[in-house]
Amino acid sequence: MSDDDARSAPRAHGRRRGTPRDETPPGFGEKPGADGPLADQVGQDAPPEPTPAAQDAPTPPPARRHGRRARHLEEPPPEAPASPDAEPSAAASAESSAETPPARADYAHVHPESLDAWLEPGDATADLGYPVEFEGTADDVSADDNPAEDVPAAAVPAEDVPAEDDAAPKHDAAATDDAAEIPRTNPSAAAPVDEAPDAWTTAPRTESTVHDERPLPSHADLDRATRGRTHPAPAAPAAPGPPQQSPSRRPSEPAPAERTAAAPAPPPRPSEPALSVPFRVEIHGLRAIAILLVAVYHIWFGRVSGGVDVFLFISAFLLTGSFARRLESGRPLAVPRYWLKTFKRLLPPAVVTILGSLILAFTVLPPTIWATVQRQAWASALYIQNYVLAADSVDYYAHDAAAASPLQHFWSMSIQGQIFLLWPLLFALGALLMRRVPVLRAHPRRLMAGMFSLVIVISLVWSIVSTASNQTFAYFDTAARLWEFALGSLLGLMLPRIDRATGATTSAATPPRFAAARAVIGWVGLAALLSCGALVDVQGMFPGWIAIWPLAAAGLVILAGRSGRAWGADAFLSLRPVAFLGSIAYALYLVHWPLLIGWLALTGQERAGALDGAGVLAVSLLVAWLLTRLVDTPIRRSAWLDARPRRALAAVAVSLVVVLVGSQAVFPAVGERSLTVAQGSQDADADAGASDGGGPAAPAVPNPGAQWTVDPMTDGFGATIPSPDVVTKPSEHTYAEDCQKELGLPDTVTCRYTPAPDGDPDLTVALAGDSHAGQYTGAIQQIAKERNWAVYYIGHSGCTFTTDPATNQCEDVNTSWETLIDGVDPDVLITMGTRTSFDGGSDTESDRENLDSALPLTTERGIPVLLLRDNPRWPKKEESGNRFDCSFDVLREGGDAAQADAECGDDMKNRMDAENPSAYRASDDPYAPIRIADPATDVLCPKGRCSPIIGNVFVYRDSYHLTDAFSRTMDDWFEEQIDATLAMKDPDAEAPQEEASDGG
Repeated sequence: MSDDDARSAPRAHGRRRGTPRDETPPGFGEKPGADGPLADQVGQDAPPEPTPAAQDAPTPPPARRHGRRARHLEEPPPEAPASPDAEPSAAASAESSAETPPARADYAHVHPESLDAWLEPGDATADLGYPVEFEGTADDVSADDNPAEDVPAAAVPAEDVPAEDDAAPKHDAAATDDAAEIPRTNPSAAAPVDEAPDAWTTAPRTESTVHDERPLPSHADLDRATRGRTHPAPAAPAAPGPPQQSPSRRPSEPAPAERTAAAPAPPPRPSEPALSVPFRVEIHGLRAIAILLVAVYHIWFGRVSGGVDVFLFISAFLLTGSFARRLESGRPLAVPRYWLKTFKRLLPPAVVTILGSLILAFTVLPPTIWATVQRQAWASALYIQNYVLAADSVDYYAHDAAAASPLQHFWSMSIQGQIFLLWPLLFALGALLMRRVPVLRAHPRRLMAGMFSLVIVISLVWSIVSTASNQTFAYFDTAARLWEFALGSLLGLMLPRIDRATGATTSAATPPRFAAARAVIGWVGLAALLSCGALVDVQGMFPGWIAIWPLAAAGLVILAGRSGRAWGADAFLSLRPVAFLGSIAYALYLVHWPLLIGWLALTGQERAGALDGAGVLAVSLLVAWLLTRLVDTPIRRSAWLDARPRRALAAVAVSLVVVLVGSQAVFPAVGERSLTVAQGSQDADADAGASDGGGPAAPAVPNPGAQWTVDPMTDGFGATIPSPDVVTKPSEHTYAEDCQKELGLPDTVTCRYTPAPDGDPDLTVALAGDSHAGQYTGAIQQIAKERNWAVYYIGHSGCTFTTDPATNQCEDVNTSWETLIDGVDPDVLITMGTRTSFDGGSDTESDRENLDSALPLTTERGIPVLLLRDNPRWPKKEESGNRFDCSFDVLREGGDAAQADAECGDDMKNRMDAENPSAYRASDDPYAPIRIADPATDVLCPKGRCSPIIGNVFVYRDSYHLTDAFSRTMDDWFEEQIDATLAMKDPDAEAPQEEASDGG
């Protein structure tokens, strides 16, 4: 936006609430600053004393100045000498003050270093939809909200108090500020402000005669002002005193009482609901309860509470109210500017959190998570983390690898950021329809309500369907959660009408109708919200229709509003500790999860206990407060950044660059941080093999893996592979093509393949079943390149080769095996015959009995089967269970493969049965033979020892899956096994005939 646009736009960056904007152009030799002329020029440029005629004449609306007023003026200004001519006005003002309690203290005058300063929302333009602040603040409410004794007389002079005279017309402050610049929509049809019973429209105000030089209220004043919303006290008359004279270059505008007596009142102006709304403490407190639920359930219960859904609901509620008021008033929506200001304020705290999480991951978390954290750092900064996790959630390995990511919680911020991009476009579409269809102009809220209702219907149907079919993906899908935002928007559009119909008020001096019912409804909403996470499996059932529970609970609290009862929910939500928690809610959500993950990684716990969990929460509160005070607030209130759109754009760009550079600085190429064992030479390794009497020499390759010849602990040289950045990549993700759609299979069924290099394959090999069959893809593909084979992986992670009925993710797979086998038509099928145990002991390995239902499919079709024995497993959820992390740490500390084996390996007898439990399934049927193979004995546990490093290659990428690098070194072993299986089949053999049943 250009400077000219800025001068004409009705904005008030950082204007202190209740004070006018000074648009007087600087005089000759005067430097404009945050507070007008510089301090050393005040004396020489002081304005002349106003004459009585000037006081009686109405003052034109002052022009405003860009930038936030400086907050360093804490001393009260010197009182202007009262002239005899001004005495009648002062007396009139005193009379008016005696009749009406003075206005409450301005929240905009909170000291910038005070925690309460965080509660100030700024102006409407700057706060459209910001997820931390709320538009409207305590000073926007009626003067009756605050008793006289709660506000220091010096802080709120008598001129600021509108007289309670029904005959005197009242003016909306924002409307007065922008009267000369904003075209009004249908002014003749608008009702005067004092006739509008809308509780969301602020009390009429007149322009203040005192600028920023007023003393700042104390913490006690602010506390009383906050409590005054729900704990009204009897009003007391303010002490009479002479009016304070403003140091403005223009004469002051007379007080309302003076204007009534000395000058004709201007005609009533149409109300403009676009600029000023009361600060609703119950919404601020509701945010505090939501973030507390999120943190508590994460730290102590390992569950999801539904608090995030409340965040999304409130964000849409506030954003919609801001844009709806702009739409009604005819003000420009300024969508690009809104985007810049929003992300300029959201990104810096997020970037600090991301950088801290990167450092935490590198110093505390295991190396297998490094690549995941680096990838999620970029996704979080770009607000696409939810779809990265959605893609990972349907992937068995990536979901397991990302389980402890310190950035996983950014999925909700990503959805919120996407809505901040989409929702203004919906309002822009509404504005376009209003211009094209004149009949829609009279009812903009109805138009937007219809649009959001359509979004609710479409998104909710999609959410229910996708949750039922693929809940893990739907949980992170923005489309499945749009209805939650739209529901908040619908409430934001309808609430003013509901408040008018039910007699809601925001003034503590005016009790609302149905006060007791409001208090009860508020508590019902809070109780429903608090119980949601305990009674509902949020993580397993959301975001389907059950997500209505927390949204309805939050809606009840908002609908209840101010009850005016000391025992009401709004009274609880306005307590100072709750308000403080709401003020740091955004930062607390950002930091609590990384701190929790770091603590659990340091202590090796699966979940925090009562005491250490309280410590994590306390540290999170402290870090959140520091992040808010040192990062969020200065940037949010930066007049320099707000002065030019390009500066806000630069702030956004710098934030993204910082994440990119920071992630590369922390993880320079995660591979460079990988381990280098003693750097030997090929000749030295060869000599080691010949020293024992002419035995076989070690292979002259740095990473022989399963092809070691002398010693599995010493064969190989150079860096041990794979490096942490690729170790978690599953072998079965290396296929080139997807055959799922080609065969008409459901999304939950996997069908991937790599075609033969020369076109028509000489042999087709199918790996069938779960991830333990798919992990040998690397070995088979090595052979396929040399022998022109086509290789398929069919099945799904966690699903055995069986047709038995299932109710989990294997349901579709188990009913699709016949389609898969007929569509692929393999020459040989490889699958798992046993299953090992994570815990070892007496029950270390078992036969997969459910194979009995699927093996007839291969027998009937004459397909040979290679049945493999499972690999060893270690405890899955213990820190010591991950074989890669364990051995990596040993090497990083200067150890070698032998030391890694001593600390991280185990004897085969402790991990496997003495005999193969599936050996009885072997069949030499020439038509459809079944061969039993044992990779554990032959390759994975050489000499009876299951080591984490063999031939300078990491064997395991976690506690029970092989690395793709080691799988590829098993190609020779698999080639031998496949050839032996095919040799058992007689091409001329015929299918066995079924025996005729007795009884003919």
